[in-house]
Order: sequence, then C-alpha cells, then structure tokens
Amino acid sequence: MKLESFRVFIAVADAQSLVLAAKQLNKTPSGLSMALKNLETQIGAPLFASERKNQLTALGQWVLTRARHDVAQFDATVRWSATRWIWWCDRTSTHRPRRCCANA
Repeated sequence: MKLESFRVFIAVADAQSLVLAAKQLNKTPSGLSMALKNLETQIGAPLFASERKNQLTALGQWVLTRARHDVAQFDATVRWSATRWIWWCDRTSTHRPRRCCANA
C-alpha cells in the first residue's frame, strides 16, 4: 500500500465527494477513483457504502482511523528527520560541503 493511497482515501472521506477531493488534491476525479479502487482491491473489501463515495462502510471507518494515524506518524517522522538533518549539517558544516544542507 502506498501512503498516497491513504492520503487520497482521507481526502475523499473528509470531502464526501470525489470531485471536491480532486480539487483539493489537484488531481482528476477519475485518478482518485482508480486510487480508491486499488486500495479497496488491496484491502479486499469496499471502503465506501455507495458509488458516490459519501458514506463509509464499517471497515472504511476503521481504515480511516488507521490511515489518519499512519499518515500523521509518517509526516511527524519526516519533520523530525528534517530537523535532525539540519542540526547535523549545521553542527558539521566545517567538515562537510554546505550542499549537504541545500534544503536547510
């Protein structure tokens, strides 16, 4: 499973609309629909109770809770890592080329 699939699922569940979620994510509704279909295939069950993507199944509600947690954990890890990388680059800048901190 890709993290992007979870982000799409969360956006569609929050917006209760493929069209609104697509606008928020700068993607096409058909692209989001394909991503959701792939996620449902990987999970092995539908996440939405209707084709309109406005009501979650019981499994969909559970997956939404887990997806929010997993995405938040990943984002926190990325933020933490970026902070540590900047600290490390600043601390060792006399020994390393400054380009190691290009994102700092």
